[in-house]
Amino acid sequence: MNGDKTFRIDSSALSVATDKKPDITIYPNPVSDILNLSEKADKIEVTDQSGRLLKMQKNCNSINVENLEWGMYYLKITNRQKTKLKKFIKK
Repeated sequence: MNGDKTFRIDSSALSVATDKKPDITIYPNPVSDILNLSEKADKIEVTDQSGRLLKMQKNCNSINVENLEWGMYYLKITNRQKTKLKKFIKK
């Protein structure tokens, strides 16, 4: 042996897989009539703070919330077996 030692680091073992797709955004918030999504969703559900389902719509990128009373609600967005929960305020 010549005493020369070489070390190699496998950088692929140090990488972290990330989902580079940006998060779905909702707008406007607060909303008075139509709540929009930044992309089409397979299903969206509006629930109140106690978890009661108030509205549901499939294959859309907006939902009419005009008939809801003012207050805070949750929007459950389902897309390709992934679910996100967003808060919004009805004014």
